[in-house]
Amino acid sequence: MIRIASLLNNLWRLSWKNRSWKPAEVSLIAHHIAAQIVLHCVNQRINPEGLFIFISRNNFEGMLCYFVASILKVKAAIVNVRDVETINSLLKEDIVAAYICNQEGGLPVLSSKTLLIHFAQSTAFKGVSVAAFSPFSGAYFYFMTSGTTGRPKLVQYQEKMLIGNAVEVSRYLSLAPDDNILCFFPVQYMYGLSTMLTTLICQGNLVFEQFSLSRVSEMLRYHHITTLPVIGDWMLPLSKILALSSIRLKRVLNASDRLLSVQAENIMPSCDVLWNNFGQTESGPRLFCLKLETLSEIAKYSLNNVVAPGFVMNDSISIQLHPRDESPDGACRMLYRSPYAADGYVDEHLALIPRGEWMYSGDLFEKGLHDVYFWIAREKNEIKINGKFVPVQAISDHLMREFGALRHAFSKGSEGIINLHIESEHGHEITGRISQLLSDSWHRYTFAIRTVVTIPTTHTGKIKVEQN
Repeated sequence: MIRIASLLNNLWRLSWKNRSWKPAEVSLIAHHIAAQIVLHCVNQRINPEGLFIFISRNNFEGMLCYFVASILKVKAAIVNVRDVETINSLLKEDIVAAYICNQEGGLPVLSSKTLLIHFAQSTAFKGVSVAAFSPFSGAYFYFMTSGTTGRPKLVQYQEKMLIGNAVEVSRYLSLAPDDNILCFFPVQYMYGLSTMLTTLICQGNLVFEQFSLSRVSEMLRYHHITTLPVIGDWMLPLSKILALSSIRLKRVLNASDRLLSVQAENIMPSCDVLWNNFGQTESGPRLFCLKLETLSEIAKYSLNNVVAPGFVMNDSISIQLHPRDESPDGACRMLYRSPYAADGYVDEHLALIPRGEWMYSGDLFEKGLHDVYFWIAREKNEIKINGKFVPVQAISDHLMREFGALRHAFSKGSEGIINLHIESEHGHEITGRISQLLSDSWHRYTFAIRTVVTIPTTHTGKIKVEQN
């Protein structure tokens, strides 16, 4: 069985902070960290079966934490500083074995359970045995997710499921050792982790950088990037930069919940292949994937100005679409069964909450010709007024047809009013045009339009608007 720790034996490369790292160097640091944790736990009689919360300040530390957890075969949650309070609110205090922090990080000591560890290349503790530290056969990882309810919860993964999904993604993308793959996303979340694992599996060059639109062309040229995962919101400004810089990429991967047709059409001339996909924290990063090589394919596989997630990734994944009695409009609830999915949600004691064989994604889908799947909407984002569903997705699609990639969100107001939040610097000008469109085409509903500089989002980039 491939484990995350076994990827230290592959011949990948890592670029971080203008330095190249080889697997042997990273392995030396990871094993030094693991040995220190073992010594602390033995000396302080810490239960190795508890949850180890690794606090990383950047993707390099996050990567090390995954390797260490896999080496020790422990239960691990890898979080950044701002997520510590949230994960603590989901757990009983006695479940936490220790908080693992880099002693050079300047992070506050959270509790008596904090272990300050030296993240450095060293052979000082190479004689410490780490193989039999825990009773588990592999590591368990815990990720925070809002699921289908919008409330934070924890989901449990066995590391073999994460590796299994990444192997399939690396295969269908045809990644190779000569690929240079840029990762902007935090590895403690699913898409950043998938980018990291697929690169290590294909033995390519992984580049960790902070996203900066003003520097992106410099990054792409300097690192000879072939593969670029980006969210849809970045595609329009990025496409202009790529065109001006005459940069062409081998692959662009959509890392958003949905890809708008206008976003795909603009980025397509700057890459050989554009990949759309769909997955969740609970399912693993990929359930569906779609390869796009021409503008005509974008039109063929789009519905309501949204590009289809595409086809089921492989035959081991099964999909069911369940019609809704309250809205017989063709949009169905999407359920999936996948060998790469999470074990399930856990409670405050890390006990698995029983679940059925099929998992509900919280999304509405339609199935088209030739087994292509189209995303319609998130069910929890639907709004009811006087007991009837408001077609917010249809309204949203209409807005995007008229105004392009307009960033917006709906929320339910008081007394039957629908709040439309518009992210725009133009204020009155665009508000008037949108108000006219809504009055002409959606006069059955009452809207309150609110322009904001930035629509609030979660840590993973999902739009977060409070409902009344």
